[in-house]
Amino acid sequence: MIHDAQESVVEELLSELDSETLSEMLRFLSLELDRIIDEQRIQAMKMLMDRSRRNREAEESGSRQVEERRRREDDEFFRQVTN
Repeated sequence: MIHDAQESVVEELLSELDSETLSEMLRFLSLELDRIIDEQRIQAMKMLMDRSRRNREAEESGSRQVEERRRREDDEFFRQVTN
């Protein structure tokens, strides 16, 4: 009888330890999931910002090319007028 009571106490303790361990594991996994989701969100924002920057740089490059072409045309016109 005492042996059965001791076994019961041991089983209860093991069950409690298993529950605590499981609880800690679930908490850890939940935190890891939150961290991974945050990392993915940051990566997506970075990709969008990079795309926006490349588009802006392409627009500025196009504007510079137009400006340089106009400047060459004006220089050529001025050169022809002065000769």
